[in-house]
Amino acid sequence: LHTYAFEEDTLVRIRSICDAHLNMKKALVGDKYVMVMEVIKVRGARKTTGNLVSFEVHPGYGMKVIPMSFAKV
Repeated sequence: LHTYAFEEDTLVRIRSICDAHLNMKKALVGDKYVMVMEVIKVRGARKTTGNLVSFEVHPGYGMKVIPMSFAKV
């Protein structure tokens, strides 16, 4: 669901009825872009911090998880 597709109040309602809310974005790490998936909400799971997974997609191989850490100030 793209954030620009709906108004903010509609997005809040849609997210509240979903079982999971994931946020995917690209991040520049050094000289390379990687995909980052952040788990915002999963119904029935305990809320924790640091729910980020960085990965690359390789044709014929699949998804390759890239270990890295992000520091938020």
